[in-house]
Amino acid sequence: MDASRPVSTGGWRARGGRLRLAALLGALSAAPSLAIDMYIPALPNLAADLRASPGQAQLSLTGFLVGLALGQLVAGPVSDMLGRRKPILVGISAFAVGCALCAAAINAPMLVIVRVVAGLVASAGLVIARAVVTDRYQGPDADRFFAALLAIAGLAPSLAPLAGGVLLQVIDWRGVFAVITVLAVAIGVGSFVWLPESLPRERRRTSSEQGTRASTRSLLTNRDFVRFAAAVGLSFASLFAVISGAPFFLEQTYGLTALQTSIVLAINGLGIVLAGQVSTRLVTRTGPWKLVLAGFAVSGSGGIILLTVHVMHAGLWAALIGLFLAMSPVGLVLPNATSLAMATRPARERAGTASAVIGVAQFAFGGIAAPLASAGGATALPIATMALVSVVAGIGLTTSRIAAQHDGRLNDDAGNQA
Repeated sequence: MDASRPVSTGGWRARGGRLRLAALLGALSAAPSLAIDMYIPALPNLAADLRASPGQAQLSLTGFLVGLALGQLVAGPVSDMLGRRKPILVGISAFAVGCALCAAAINAPMLVIVRVVAGLVASAGLVIARAVVTDRYQGPDADRFFAALLAIAGLAPSLAPLAGGVLLQVIDWRGVFAVITVLAVAIGVGSFVWLPESLPRERRRTSSEQGTRASTRSLLTNRDFVRFAAAVGLSFASLFAVISGAPFFLEQTYGLTALQTSIVLAINGLGIVLAGQVSTRLVTRTGPWKLVLAGFAVSGSGGIILLTVHVMHAGLWAALIGLFLAMSPVGLVLPNATSLAMATRPARERAGTASAVIGVAQFAFGGIAAPLASAGGATALPIATMALVSVVAGIGLTTSRIAAQHDGRLNDDAGNQA
């Protein structure tokens, strides 16, 4: 391991510090998920209250994802220049303010605009958390830490929809945003107290715009990095097709309540956590890329079941199984594709910028998938279509990478992890 990135693995103090860092980075990574998943069960009520169509209501989700994607293009390079701690503190503080403004929105256009801004500032914690891991860990340690990070961050999509559904029994969607604001403040306080600086001054980049462009160019011309980043984005496209389309599909087709829908999404989120735990145990034996392929394969089976549900007008249980299989394999794809992307040579040298590019792919793909998930109405068809398109593309990336490995055409040392 690089001597500039020392990691102590012995003693209860080191283990306790590592767990605390994982919990904190997981919370920073989960903060955007809270702003997404906690209000998902309220989308139908939000649309009715603001006199908006389902598509307009889902634009508030797309707007947030667009903000997350664009904000990472700034936050990542800035953290390479200024360090990790300060940008995170500024970002999480501004995110809390943005969530408070969402609660005060008076119409759909205002909500969408504020959500874009909230996404821009929320991106700092998300993108820099990945960079902190790369600053401190490499190889199998990084693989395991990314999987642990996802398991912790995965509690947000697991519990947030359920929490949102429960909260909607006593408060409206505005109150849900108020709760998210309080949680963002708590994460900010934890970051101020416990987050260490992981990027020493001697390893920071200059503020040259030309240097930033050169860093981005070196990442986008690296075939392995592009493959892995695209795999992350495709996985998120399938995920957001489910979480944005499922409330309308389940409530309007099968008559589920908002609380029942939130329970379904919570169970699916727990599936992501479980898949992440499986990844943690298997990654050193199988290699991360095989787990990526397995995740896409399982997700594809979910898409096929949902397509069958649409064609055959199958019952609720078939739909629930299809949604679970389409969503939960994110726990296999996301941490391993992220670890592989961040392990490529240009990504190790520019961790903040690399994390930003991955984040752009992640939320740009997810942002596109969210409104498309309702394009065909309150049915399983658009969800199944988005899942299958993502899976086919992901498997194509997988096979091209395996072919390159067998032909000896891998362009950097990331292939050693496969």
